[in-house]
This record gives sequence, structure tokens and C-alpha cells, in this order.
Amino acid sequence: MISEKEYSDFVERLWIYPPEIGIPPQAYCAMAIAGEAGEFVDATFKGQGIDKEAGDLTYYVVKLLNLEDRSLSDLAAVVIHGTPPRTLGTMMLKLQLMIQASALCEKVKKHLRDTPQEPLVLVNLIAPIWDTFTEILRALNLSFSDILDLNVAKLSSRLERGTIQGSGDDR
Repeated sequence: MISEKEYSDFVERLWIYPPEIGIPPQAYCAMAIAGEAGEFVDATFKGQGIDKEAGDLTYYVVKLLNLEDRSLSDLAAVVIHGTPPRTLGTMMLKLQLMIQASALCEKVKKHLRDTPQEPLVLVNLIAPIWDTFTEILRALNLSFSDILDLNVAKLSSRLERGTIQGSGDDR
């Protein structure tokens, strides 16, 4: 079983960022988090690929935290206002996750438009996303440590095969 620190280091070794896209890496991660949140929710509806999509979402959350010199443990320390009540069913949690991911993209858009010269700090914005995501994992009886291990295995295999860059789950 991989530790959070080992996973964070693994993410750093695999990180590929195309600087020519001209946006801060934090903004790139924020967009990736929103996209992966959508793919995760879609996988839960289809009933397949949930663990792979959970790993992909985790990868970008951890990378964003690395960029801000934070860890997954730091997310627990962030005061979260408006956290969904634990009595919500998984359907409402999935909807909440998508709303939170959309709000993250909106904040990044406004930052890039209005204050691009200032640092982009997103840990407070991803904390509610992470909270909702982990609540969905618990509701689906998925182990977070298993998600980390599966993601490391998938990404290591892609690295060995030279397919770390590109699109598609089956590369």
C-alpha cells in the first residue's frame, strides 16, 4: 500500500505540463480536476471504470496541492462552508461534485481575466471538491488506498509502454 507522501512524489515524477499552452499550471490542474470530476460521475452512472476515474481525479488534486506546497492532509484542515450534509444520497453528492468543479473553473477564469499577475491559490477551492469526492467513494464502498495503488499501477504501466501522454483510458 502506497502512502500519501509516496503518491505525491510519484505524481511529481510523472508530471508533464505543456508550458506552451500559456496558462499557469494551477489553472491547468483546475480544469483537469473539473473534467475528471465529470468523468468520475459518468463512470458511477455506467457502473464501470470508477476506480480508474477516481485515480485520475486524485492525480490532479495531488498535483495541484504539490504546486501549492500542500498535501492531502492539509485539505482536512481547511474550513469548509456549505459541505453537503452526510444524509445526502449519492445522486445529490454527484450533483454537488459537478457544481463544485464548475465553480472552481469559474474562479480560475475570473483570476486569469482579472488578476493574472497575482498568484493563483486554489487549495480552499478544491477542499469542498475533495470532501464530496471522498464521501462518494465511501458511499460506493471504495477504498482510498486501493484507488492510489490502482492509479500508480496504471500510470506506471503507461510510463513503461511510452503512452503516458495522449488521450483515452486504454492506451
